[in-house]
Amino acid sequence: MRTFLPALSSGVRDFDKVFGDFFEEGNLIKRNSREREYELIRKKDSYEMIVDLPGYLPSDVKVDLDGSTLHIEAHRAKVEHKDDETVLLTTRTSNTWNQSFQLSDDIDHKGIDAKFENGVLTLHMKKKQVTAPQRIQISTAKSIH
Repeated sequence: MRTFLPALSSGVRDFDKVFGDFFEEGNLIKRNSREREYELIRKKDSYEMIVDLPGYLPSDVKVDLDGSTLHIEAHRAKVEHKDDETVLLTTRTSNTWNQSFQLSDDIDHKGIDAKFENGVLTLHMKKKQVTAPQRIQISTAKSIH
């Protein structure tokens, strides 16, 4: 499981530092060929995750949220051929791809939307509304009832 969305609410963590070691060229080369390409974009009030799933249909893709863990699964069934067809060469296989991501505390779990179009899954994840700091009035011993 990848921890992808940093807890940015503290204002201390830098996005590039959190993701830097994952996106370094050496790590990309080591990726398993069964992994899908994806990217995470931070916006002012939300995050957007884009996952490339070429060859999959919307009905092949499942997105679940369990607590703060986001699970994405895509399953493609084996292509069936007619009895009078002979496959001479294929790299198309049936497979299941899945990946889990740990969401940070600043994600509104009720504010996650998913869209699948042209083999691309896009997840829009709203950030929690941050309330402005407020001053608490301090009472004196005489004013407490």
